[in-house]
Amino acid sequence: MFEWDVALPFPVLLGVVVASTIKFLVEPRQLSRFYALADRGAARAGLVTSTACFLVVFSMLAPIGLLAHRLGGVLGEVRDTDEIVPALLASGELFGPLTTAFLMLAMLSAAMSSLDSVLLVVATTFERDVVDLARGHQSDRVGAARLYVMVFAMVTALVALRPPAGIVELTSFSGSLYGACFLPAVALGLWWRRGDGASVLASFLVGILVLLSWRWSPLRGVLHEVFPAMLASLAAYVAVALRPSARIVAATRTTT
Repeated sequence: MFEWDVALPFPVLLGVVVASTIKFLVEPRQLSRFYALADRGAARAGLVTSTACFLVVFSMLAPIGLLAHRLGGVLGEVRDTDEIVPALLASGELFGPLTTAFLMLAMLSAAMSSLDSVLLVVATTFERDVVDLARGHQSDRVGAARLYVMVFAMVTALVALRPPAGIVELTSFSGSLYGACFLPAVALGLWWRRGDGASVLASFLVGILVLLSWRWSPLRGVLHEVFPAMLASLAAYVAVALRPSARIVAATRTTT
């Protein structure tokens, strides 16, 4: 029988998995690539290809923990889960120096290829959706984007020097944030005519509020925050979308 007093209850473990993967479904940077496809056939092919790639990648990640436990001497020296992979490579029990150097460079290259695009998206979005709206006019997009890339890169580097949590915790939190903010807007926005900007904004605020406040909930140890945050965000979207003024707008869309 399942015991709730284990170190990591199954609902919490399931929440980590859901939070770490759901952001690939609702992340605007990923969705924009699907919207840029030529037709429905290309979208279906992309769906199959991306799913297969994710399955292959995650099936390769899962055995790393088992391997680390098998090499008891290496794992005994690790005090942080973020150090498991570097410790495995540096131990010399798996690969030689040349292969280890190649794998380290490959990981750094993969991280940099993702970081540069994320920084560019953050900088351009901040400049367009925050600064331009505050000023009331468009500024020099290229020059401002370069400046904000440097600013956000420096902030990221400072946070990385003293990270607030490990990679697993940060990935899980960011995935929960993506799910709470974007899942109702994306799912219901595509398949339901109700809803507007107010519905999206309400789902954002309620989802973030539940996500941040769940750490003080008595159920925190048995239920991951991604589930209540997404449910509350979805309920807020539906509640605001069903208000009388939204019904009039939805009826107008249907007739037109």
